[in-house]
Amino acid sequence: MQNAQSALAGILTLLTTAILATAGYLAFVFPKTVAIWEKEYEGRSLSALQILVGNASHFCVSYGMALLPLLLLGVLGSLVWLISSMRKEEKGRQQEHGR
Repeated sequence: MQNAQSALAGILTLLTTAILATAGYLAFVFPKTVAIWEKEYEGRSLSALQILVGNASHFCVSYGMALLPLLLLGVLGSLVWLISSMRKEEKGRQQEHGR
């Protein structure tokens, strides 16, 4: 049970970290690329992928001040869970070897 809990906590930590990094990138770095696309593609239509990523970037810019702290709390919470489950797993191993 402890191995599964540690694995789940590790997966959650990786996912929340990836989502936080992506949201930060879309909120702070990617809007410059969107501005360049607007100049380059003036009068022409963008591809569906460019429109999707541009909309995601606009969402992250608009709601980033609320979204990023929540994602940071998610990362910190999953890290605490991961460390806690790993410590419990280690205690269980020590008790088995101590018998």
